[in-house]
Amino acid sequence: MNLKPRLAYGYLWIAAALYCLQYVRCLWIPPSYDDWGMIELVRTQSAGVGFIEGLWRVFVAPLGMFWRPFHVLPFVLVSGESLVWVQLSKLIAVVVLGFAMARCAESFGFSATAASLTGADLLLHQSQVLGGEPDLMGDVLCSLAVVMAVHLSARFDGCKLRLCPYWIGVAAITAMACLGKEAGVVVPLIPAAFVIVGTRRGPLRQVTRGHLTAAVSAAVAVILYLLIRFVLQELPFIADSSHVDYRFSLGLNIPRNVALMFGALACPVSTIRVFVEGGWILGLAVSLTLLIALLAGCGIWRAYLAGRGRQIAILTILFIAVQGPSLLFAHVNERNLTRSLSLGILLLAIAANALWSDASKRRRALLIGLFGVWLGLSQAAMAEKAVAIVRMHERASRFMDQVQQLMPRPPDRTVIFAAEDAPPGYSEYDQPFWQHLPGTCDVGLRYRYGEPGFRADFYVVSSLDSISDGRPDPDFWVSVDGLVKVPPRGDKQE
Repeated sequence: MNLKPRLAYGYLWIAAALYCLQYVRCLWIPPSYDDWGMIELVRTQSAGVGFIEGLWRVFVAPLGMFWRPFHVLPFVLVSGESLVWVQLSKLIAVVVLGFAMARCAESFGFSATAASLTGADLLLHQSQVLGGEPDLMGDVLCSLAVVMAVHLSARFDGCKLRLCPYWIGVAAITAMACLGKEAGVVVPLIPAAFVIVGTRRGPLRQVTRGHLTAAVSAAVAVILYLLIRFVLQELPFIADSSHVDYRFSLGLNIPRNVALMFGALACPVSTIRVFVEGGWILGLAVSLTLLIALLAGCGIWRAYLAGRGRQIAILTILFIAVQGPSLLFAHVNERNLTRSLSLGILLLAIAANALWSDASKRRRALLIGLFGVWLGLSQAAMAEKAVAIVRMHERASRFMDQVQQLMPRPPDRTVIFAAEDAPPGYSEYDQPFWQHLPGTCDVGLRYRYGEPGFRADFYVVSSLDSISDGRPDPDFWVSVDGLVKVPPRGDKQE
């Protein structure tokens, strides 16, 4: 399948168009959950000043315990409660990620056709939820940084890039990633992996020194980021691991998380449905994942025999390593896979290329058929996730509409919500609504009412009858799907 480069990139353009069609329904979603915190931060920092000064204030302002300006800056584009420009900027960034992936594949020796298909696979993978949620720009930037850093390292490793642009480029990419999200601190591992896997000898020993220089320059960028964050922003160096969302553990969770990452890489079925529903969905997912894993193993072995062992080792190590501290979490899902996804797809592409190169027509037809099944199921999973994202955000907007209708003017005290308990589900797209009350019930309503002093809080109960005497009487009761009611035991809204 050898095509001219311009024609070969047609696959990538088609994949980008499909991704945009999947994503377009998420462009007009209203704010929810963490979105409100960033909207309030932008409004507070830019109030009463010019646009440029406002941008600078947003850039230097911390977001909770973090400093991630590139994560927050797109929210300066918010108009009212419209996220369309925020979402559109992220859509463009994800499409750029797909094209960067194709260039990265070319630096690993792929033909234009194979590189185009590799970038297309990234855009069409069911775990590619990078663009779905408004507050995931930091994940997009970290994923883009990983792809760009691997691309530069591979080009330098092949003596196609000079040292100066290499180490400067890696340092700049690291800074971009860190300013997007703290996970960017893993970028220095990329040039280091090229040294760890196999040190160059003889006349190419200078390549090894170049990789080390790039790793050191990236590490310096990380140190500068942490110093600025600590000294200027007065923020901790790392997140508090005692927090439930950042609690680390050293045990069986690490190999289990690695297995889940590889499984999500090969699985074309929605991982949410796999964990929530089980049954035949689980059987289909496991069967297809094992089949793809078997074929990938055969392809990787052939690629190893063909002399691509060093590339395979580098990508395998980085697939795991760039996850960083998230490997120590009790459980990971597809949102934690984002940085590693591109590296895993490169691995699968190497395997597929090895299987394709000397396969008969019948075997190639089987490979095309399997890819077609994977593609169809993966697109169905992406569509399902997009619908779930829209539903989740519409629930948040409907929640605030109901509260405003029941309470046209807020009282001069903290408003209390009692939220109905429910099984937490697997992912945020299948969670009960109270998981998204933080931010929505306080900052979101504060924005709606235009009352800077508005305060709200909530607690979770199995039912209104189970509210203990030690808890305050709620002003409102919120069901699992976000429906709001006034409790029969009294009205505190006066």
